[in-house]
Amino acid sequence: MLTGIEIPETIGPGQQIEDPGLKTCLQFVGQASPDLKAIFGEIHYVQDGQIFVYLTNGIEVRMGIGDDYGKKLKLLEELLNSEEFKIMEKAIKYIDLTAGKPVLGR
Repeated sequence: MLTGIEIPETIGPGQQIEDPGLKTCLQFVGQASPDLKAIFGEIHYVQDGQIFVYLTNGIEVRMGIGDDYGKKLKLLEELLNSEEFKIMEKAIKYIDLTAGKPVLGR
């Protein structure tokens, strides 16, 4: 589910939506692996260009602004699959990847 995208009320079925936020979100999703896509509950676009992902386990992932989403997504997948993360997963409320290096918040 994508949220935060402004859809004009005049858009009807079959019409193309021209929105930079939607384009950014679709490019972002296109760079995610099938395994990551499977655990994305919501992708939220903020009008300043930031992307937030809410995983199906309730963890918020702050992706920030930028063109390096592919790198951040790979880093996220590595983190989520690590044994260290699995041990403390229940205590994690968010993962901040805005600066590239993950910061875990409780």
